[in-house]
Amino acid sequence: MEHYRPPIDQRIQAYLNDVFKDTGDKDIPQLPQQTLAVDRYGLARELSFPQDANEFHNREIASYRLTNNGVLHNPINDKRTTQGVFHGM
Repeated sequence: MEHYRPPIDQRIQAYLNDVFKDTGDKDIPQLPQQTLAVDRYGLARELSFPQDANEFHNREIASYRLTNNGVLHNPINDKRTTQGVFHGM
């Protein structure tokens, strides 16, 4: 699996090759060959925050680690609404 690329990466690389083939430039951008495979439950959640932090903020998103429920990602420009939605028993 040394040079394995997931199907989505194969499609993106094929697109880049197609777009740049007529430019005459021999340095076509290449996707990384080595990637990180997150293969255990909860690992991505742990990696999504700075070490020893339960919150992350930037100009696009505010994220919070929730004790029992995982992670809450709150995009700054989120257009979704719960108006008119009823959550009953």
